[in-house]
Amino acid sequence: MDHVIPHRGDRVLFWDSDNWQPCCKWHHDVVKQRLEAAYDAGRIGAAALRLDSPDARAMTGEGA
Repeated sequence: MDHVIPHRGDRVLFWDSDNWQPCCKWHHDVVKQRLEAAYDAGRIGAAALRLDSPDARAMTGEGA
């Protein structure tokens, strides 16, 4: 399970089931880390953190 928007210790966000998405270890450790870096830098919005977003799909070679 992955938190779409990183909770960073926020217990409310941690337990918000609308903020959860299933993912395998590779997507969590590779794709999601790249997405979070872009989010933290202000290059993408929160919606792009979902693993079915065009940004995430482009990182996996699936295209938009």
